[in-house]
Parts: sequence; C-alpha cells; structure tokens
Amino acid sequence: GGGGRGARRSGVCGAAWRGARRVAGQLCWEVVPAIDPARVGGDVDRVDERARAVDGWVSDGQVVGAGMRVILSRRTGLHHCAGWLDREQGRPWVPGALCDIRSMAKPIVATAALTLAEDGALGLSDPVSRFLPSFGRDVSRSITVEHLLHPPAGLDHPGFPARLRSYPDLRAAADDVGRVGPTVEPGSRFRYSDAGSTVLGAVVAEVAGRPLEEVVSRRVLQPLEMVDTVADPDPKDARLASSYKLAGGEFTRYWKPGDPPKLPFFPGAGGLLSTTSDYARLLAVWMDGGRSRTARLLRGHTAAMALRSVPLTRLPEERGNHGMQWWLYSDPAEGEGVQLVFGSDGSDGTWAMAAPALDLMVLYFSQSRGGGTVFDAMGLVRELLERA
Repeated sequence: GGGGRGARRSGVCGAAWRGARRVAGQLCWEVVPAIDPARVGGDVDRVDERARAVDGWVSDGQVVGAGMRVILSRRTGLHHCAGWLDREQGRPWVPGALCDIRSMAKPIVATAALTLAEDGALGLSDPVSRFLPSFGRDVSRSITVEHLLHPPAGLDHPGFPARLRSYPDLRAAADDVGRVGPTVEPGSRFRYSDAGSTVLGAVVAEVAGRPLEEVVSRRVLQPLEMVDTVADPDPKDARLASSYKLAGGEFTRYWKPGDPPKLPFFPGAGGLLSTTSDYARLLAVWMDGGRSRTARLLRGHTAAMALRSVPLTRLPEERGNHGMQWWLYSDPAEGEGVQLVFGSDGSDGTWAMAAPALDLMVLYFSQSRGGGTVFDAMGLVRELLERA
C-alpha cells in the first residue's frame, strides 16, 4: 500500500509514454477526422452558428480564447478556434490547445476506480477506512467508496480542512479530510465535493500500490491512447494555454507556461491538462459501453450503472442529475423514454458532453475562469438537442 503517499508531481507518463506523445504530436494525431457536417446528417447552419458564437464571446471580452469541437457520427463537423492562448504574448488559440481541465479529471479518476472494482481489488460498498485508516474515526467510518463516486459522502466543497496547496502530497490531504470528517450524515444527501474526489484518488492509489498519476495512466490514458492528457506538460509546448481569471470585470492572467505547477501533487479532483480531441476519446468509450476501438475498459453494465443517478443524486436544479462523477444533463433514471446526455465541466472554463442516441459530442475549452461562456455553450447545445 501507500501508493499515494509522497507521490509528487512526477507526471502521468513515463519515458515511453512521453515518447508516444511526441510521435503523436508530430503526426498531428486527431481522435476523429474532419468532415462536412452535411455528410453525416448535420445542419451546416446550426454548426456555423456555434462558430459565430465563439467569435462573438471573444470580441465582446467574455473570454480570452476558446475552441469548440462538434463531433457528429464520430466525425468532426466543427472545430473552431478564436482568441488567445496567451494574450500578453500574442499567441493565438490553436486546434490542439492544451488546457487545464480542472474537475473534468474526476471522471478519469472514477474510471480508474471502476476498473479496480471490476478486477475485485475494491468493492463499491467497502468503507473507505478499509484503505485509509484516517477514516476509521467515528465521524468518517460510514463513508463508502460508492459515496465518493456518486457522491453523497457528506463532505463539503471544496471540503479540505486547510488549503489544498498546503498539503505535501495526496495522502496527506485525504488523511486530513478523514480526520475532520463530513459535515452531514454520509448517504443522507448529495454534496458535490473536491475533497471527496481527492479521497477517491487516494483510495485508488492505495489499492493499486502506486502513485495515482501512474494508475490513471496505465488504466485509462494509455488504453484509450489519450496521449495529450497530462499532469506534467512541457512548458515549451506551443499548444499550452495560459490561465486567466475574471477580476474587476477584466480577465487577468494568473498562470503561464514556465510558472510553478498550480499544485505540488496530482490531487485527483483536478490536476490534468487535455485537449478536446483527447477528451473526446474518454466520452466515446463511455458512449460505447466501456469499449474503445482497441480495448475494453469497463463492462457494459458497469458503464450503464455509472451513467445513472440514484435517488439522492436526482437534483431539483436545471444543471441536471449526477452519476458516478459525471453530470447527467438528461437521465434515463428520470423515466421511460428519456435519452442519456452526460458530461463534465471544469472551473477554468472547460466543458464536454455526449448524447449517445444522437452519436453527438460537443466540447468547449477555454481558460477564462469566472466567465459565463461555458453556460452559454451549454445553452447553444441544449437548443441543438431540442431541435434534433
């Protein structure tokens, strides 16, 4: 055990994996080829409307830079870029922009956890204290792995007793959460929580006996050929986007390539960078019941279970319900005839969704924290779905 302790940000990938990423970049590797949307039944005017919207958000100062990808029948019908990867350096947004996806790392860690469950290494009903003794206290003893996945674990958001960056490693952060415990009874209500996702990451690392970034790489990223999803980006990579946040009505750059990492370790609740092309691979394997072109990651019944809400996660709010670390924008558990629409978003301005029945994926990546264009993008896609 102890795979999570002392795991500094050494990176998701080893030397061989970094070599694969370099080769992929040289080949201009894409998850899906571009195609005229009309050839796969797409409405060209509607696709163009989304491109114009992105341009408008940039020109209006609502976002510093962004890219939107629309995938119809596994073909890219739109991949539109506007604005800047780094405004101060004059670097324009590029199709393969590498962005901090923040909470969109959570479904990736959940996928790794579910593969371990299928292997029998952990059970969803197992108490977290089985793997992390700090959860053996009365206040935390009833929290289970499934509570962390859905998550009604009773932990606040973000939920860390101290600032996350103050912890030396993943295990120290998780142990502190267990020591303090939840603020409401585990299993009593839904609470979105970064702390819960970090504890899940620590459980994954402990079960596998390896650093979390290594487990995620071996069990998810490598099988899906997600060569651009990394915790340790090359600061000289020309595709690397700077991060901005909204303050006083203006976007201010708060991180740029070459700056120290935002956190000294991979926390599981965030900490990965990716591209729209790479993240589409993750969406696709979940759309296809856990199977990719080259590998089966999960059994179909596991994927279906994870993409359904339970009573505690059917939420009375417009955003939708919650599965196992996926937002469910339309949930079959709500009733007969409801089609599945699922996705994830990140607080630096990234979002992705998939509608399996329509064989549709939409991904919108920016790095403009505090802006509202992710919700605007969601609205545009909702209109697209309603007209389908």
